Amino acid sequence: MNKLTKWTGVVAAVLLAATSFSLAGCGGGNNDKNSVKKYTVDFETNGGSEIASQQVEEGGKATKPEDPTKTDYVFSGWCKDEALETVYDFETETVTSDTTIYASWASSADTSIANFYWNYEGAPEEVYSSKAFGNNSRIADPGAPERDGFYFGGWYSEDGSAAYSSMKKYTGDQNFYAKWQQIFTFEAEKTQLTGLIGDYELGLATEAGAKLGYNFSGSANGAMLIKSHSSASGGYYVSGLFYRGGYLQFEIDSDKAVEGATLRLIASCEYADISLTSNTYKIEVNGTKLKFDDFSLGSGAAMSTDPGPRGGFKEIFIGNISLKEGENVIRLTVNNAQTPAGDAGTVDAASPAVDCIKVYADAALTMTEYQNS
Repeated sequence: MNKLTKWTGVVAAVLLAATSFSLAGCGGGNNDKNSVKKYTVDFETNGGSEIASQQVEEGGKATKPEDPTKTDYVFSGWCKDEALETVYDFETETVTSDTTIYASWASSADTSIANFYWNYEGAPEEVYSSKAFGNNSRIADPGAPERDGFYFGGWYSEDGSAAYSSMKKYTGDQNFYAKWQQIFTFEAEKTQLTGLIGDYELGLATEAGAKLGYNFSGSANGAMLIKSHSSASGGYYVSGLFYRGGYLQFEIDSDKAVEGATLRLIASCEYADISLTSNTYKIEVNGTKLKFDDFSLGSGAAMSTDPGPRGGFKEIFIGNISLKEGENVIRLTVNNAQTPAGDAGTVDAASPAVDCIKVYADAALTMTEYQNS
């Protein structure tokens, strides 16, 4: 073999190796960087009917299977451990490794019945589910029923004083009743938009008594704050309250006093992402300030000059509230002077674009509506 042939062979080998490496790094082989790790969840039924294993992505949740069956025994739930001491909660448990879940049983010779009632007039049937269970053992979770326009708040004793728990052990027959709260949606564009900011504070020259809908640009017409969008619940949302003190006021009448109602805010933002706290965005019910978890709104993208909800509208749990019989006032107030990051000075405060609020309550609620057109 001459020197030229020898070196030609070496160069070819090097090029072949480089090409193989390039293909492997650019999709020519398996690229594990973007693959999602999955784990196996096995169901040990302890002598009961077989339950198929599940493949669950890391950090995901296993799906609760149909209850297994076993001759002369009643199923009393799934447990995390082989000793059957800790209940497995499919709603909260996340899978981070291969997992085995264990079936718990009680002898049918010593059983009781738990009935779970729909608990409303016109229900599909009186009883939603019945569960047999061994005395001094847990009752398998019957799941959550669904009812249009209502929120399911859990299973309770007939007088509402005791809540069902899949973690608790029971003896003797039990009756539980669904607790329902009607979901009321109140649109932001039908509120009294704002008005307690004096003209001198904004430096505006406006007509005397024009108190609806001041926005940062100086318009005193409430309609200027109302924008249309297909993703908004009523087709419209309210924005433009980009100054400290701007507020929305929902005036809601209740036919009775209510404890334990739930308040949720449906909102987004415009131009730039924002983060708010219960201090920088003040929410009051009948003059009482609510404490709620910090929340962020936006899409994660760079600031844009295009208006419109960034990342769509987000539902935010504010907290449990009390309502009195008669008129109640829920006020959302911008309580900061934060210019969103990257803003060119067109706004004076971080303010959400509000679609609506939702109130879950066991009462009849109506809102005083204003024509902001």
